[in-house]
Amino acid sequence: MIILNEIESLKSESSASLYLLEPPPKHPLSGTILSANSSSVSLSQRTPLPPSPPQRSLPQPTTPPGHVHFFTLAFAASTRQGLIDDSHNRYLESKRPATSITYTFTPKVTPSNSMILSAPTYTSAPQDPYYISVNMNCFTPTSYITTICRGSWEGETVGEFEMGLTVSKRQSTVYTRGREYSLSDLLETNFRLIKTTWSWNIMDEDRNVIHWDDSSGNGMLTCFSSKDRVRGDLLAKFIPPSHPRKHGKTPEFTRLEVLPLGHDFIDDIVISSLVIERWRTTPTIPHVSNPLT
Repeated sequence: MIILNEIESLKSESSASLYLLEPPPKHPLSGTILSANSSSVSLSQRTPLPPSPPQRSLPQPTTPPGHVHFFTLAFAASTRQGLIDDSHNRYLESKRPATSITYTFTPKVTPSNSMILSAPTYTSAPQDPYYISVNMNCFTPTSYITTICRGSWEGETVGEFEMGLTVSKRQSTVYTRGREYSLSDLLETNFRLIKTTWSWNIMDEDRNVIHWDDSSGNGMLTCFSSKDRVRGDLLAKFIPPSHPRKHGKTPEFTRLEVLPLGHDFIDDIVISSLVIERWRTTPTIPHVSNPLT
């Protein structure tokens, strides 16, 4: 009996000692428990990451209403107007200078009956000089042909017109843009007591018209883009010499002042000014009936 009692007392002490044992230590990282029979650390809990800051969206650029359409229409219009280089429509290449340019008709000895229309050397003119020559029609000695070339005497033919001393406007001809026309198809004249006006039809796709008149006096011709002839529509001025030549003084030559807008039509301005000046300075010969009839 004494032996049994001692055994029971030993069992109770051992069981009590088991309850007094401390739990295994915790890993310092977020409360994870180290496993005694494993070489790795297992995480029973994951520490949540801090929330990412909200992303700020950059404002998207907005296109003004109609902006893209305007550019498209402008490009289409410029293409339709022929700004792309063409052998018969080079005048449509819009090369407007910032200010007006005064070109001078300078007579030349060689070849005979010729002159060059050019800008002053100190300006950067957007146009090459015009080489102008006059030759007699061999079949009709009373008729003369004026030829305008660009850049040189053998350069591109800008235009050509033939007029006689006694022939009518209907019989005179003008060659421009690869075609020949009767002068009456291009030039319309309106004689008035105070002033004379001329309308020059530009033979292009848009059928533009430029208008000349002599209302400024002193032989000057002014060119406008509309019949109203307001200052804002002024394209060019054809300015003859204002005084006769004098010995020892530099002679004054005829000039052509072209405004920035006028450079859009400069080829037709040059041709029409020469035609009108030839027309108005040609003496009027009264009609004489043929005495042989």
